[in-house]
Amino acid sequence: MRRTSYCRLCPACCGVGVEIDGERILRVLGDREHPLSQGFTCPKGRRAGELMQGPGRLTTSQRRTPTGGHEPVDAARAIAEVAERLNRIVREHGPDAVGLFMGTQHNFATLTPFMARAWFRGLGSRKLFSTMTIDQSAKWLVAARMGQYTGGPQSFGDADVWLLAGTNPLVSVNGGDGDGALVTSPSANLKAARDRGLRLIVVDPRRTETAARADIHLQPRPGHDALLFAGMLHVILREELHDRDFCARYADGLPELRAAVAKATPDVVARTCDVPADDLVRAARLFAGPAGAWRPPERASAWGPTPTSPNTWLPA
Repeated sequence: MRRTSYCRLCPACCGVGVEIDGERILRVLGDREHPLSQGFTCPKGRRAGELMQGPGRLTTSQRRTPTGGHEPVDAARAIAEVAERLNRIVREHGPDAVGLFMGTQHNFATLTPFMARAWFRGLGSRKLFSTMTIDQSAKWLVAARMGQYTGGPQSFGDADVWLLAGTNPLVSVNGGDGDGALVTSPSANLKAARDRGLRLIVVDPRRTETAARADIHLQPRPGHDALLFAGMLHVILREELHDRDFCARYADGLPELRAAVAKATPDVVARTCDVPADDLVRAARLFAGPAGAWRPPERASAWGPTPTSPNTWLPA
């Protein structure tokens, strides 16, 4: 028997088809009729059945014992005991003494976020945490405090060049946070962009599935990304490939940036990052060069068969 559902491992929420035998999940595959994901699923999503029936899963609520171990406890009894303790904490210390963390699969479940936020509003606590406040804050809060471009992101649909750093969306999209565009059906969307002439640069120590599709793949020594990007800025500013009129009008600190990357020459990057100097220069020129100055190579055979076909199903 097949059932249509969706994956809640990341914000992409890819459509899936679930093959079941009674209550047992046999396979999880991509739903080719889903309008966004179009049959794509990542390896994590296809193994979601193990969350339901893996041998190490929890099948009951657990309560810590005086010796530090855990023992099963009936769900109704666990709820009653937790409620009693929470009420006591709120009476003694106020509602902000209660905090709640919502992780990935909770955030992208259909009802859980609404239920959790409604419960917290009723409780009166302001201590609601997530991955954005626990371990992802540097991506958003710190970056924003350091300064960010507020004119809106570049559209993937009309971009001439795209640079991906440390992400492999052809295998796992991760909601698009890492690549900025390829959130749903990444294989088909990237292929369509490459067919229309998009130039692709990938920065990754590994030759990933996505890197294999790139025009230029820079493979730096792990942990040397900052110097590599400083080297690209060095080339762009040295050759004045940047938009000088735009920068003069809207960008502060360009002389300071030029001075900061002055020593990040292609030769220094080559010695430190193990990236050939010529490749670095080519990548910088490709990234900042004028639109239309590059002809996409013939690459139909490089893609082979439709990437989603072995992992998708069509409803009967």
